Amino acid sequence: MSRYRHLEFSADSPAPTDKQVAAIESLLGAKLPVEFKGFLRAANGAYLPYWLEFRTPSGVEWGCFCNTFSTFGDGDDTFLGELAALRRSRGLPPKLLPFAWATGGVEYVLLDLRAESHGAVLASLSEESPPVLIANSFHEYIDRLISDEDLFS
Repeated sequence: MSRYRHLEFSADSPAPTDKQVAAIESLLGAKLPVEFKGFLRAANGAYLPYWLEFRTPSGVEWGCFCNTFSTFGDGDDTFLGELAALRRSRGLPPKLLPFAWATGGVEYVLLDLRAESHGAVLASLSEESPPVLIANSFHEYIDRLISDEDLFS
């Protein structure tokens, strides 16, 4: 069992190599923040059974973006593979990094590294609608995650 801040999980992959991080940054067109690199060292490819409440144009929703991508490889369920796929299918602009998805594969959370966004976290909920802000920073996103046990007790 691994930990990152208050989260407990099992990670499928070891910590990323410097070369893997550099490949993501190159395709992304931005440097990854230190706090996100710390998360990757602990939770590379992890399953995080946590929920988040957030607002959308249609109201309040709950999401469980529990599947995190791995730095190993460039196929499905990897940072490089999903970044390339979402650029093709959804026109994802540079400096947006998908880092986790909801079971079912159509809802993603994105780290927004565009200068005007200051590292916010967005949810892409469908191919048709633009991403919505769900946290002002990566640490805020992590701090707002609620376990199944706490949510359903």
